[in-house]
Amino acid sequence: PTGSLLCLFASRLSDCTSFLGDLEVGSLQYLSSQQALADLANFILSMKDQYEVPNATVIVFGCSYSGALASWYE
Repeated sequence: PTGSLLCLFASRLSDCTSFLGDLEVGSLQYLSSQQALADLANFILSMKDQYEVPNATVIVFGCSYSGALASWYE
């Protein structure tokens, strides 16, 4: 089968207090661009697994912060 799937990935920065529960120094390590890229990679692998399309082409795009992440993602 052929087709497309559009997924929206929201980073932890979009609502960090609900994810972390606090803004203590120990929790802030999860708000880095490196962690956001790792989260994105995990999300893509999870979607490929869920929809059983391990070889699907992925296009990552965005604007502002998400655009920067998209350009850094390989």
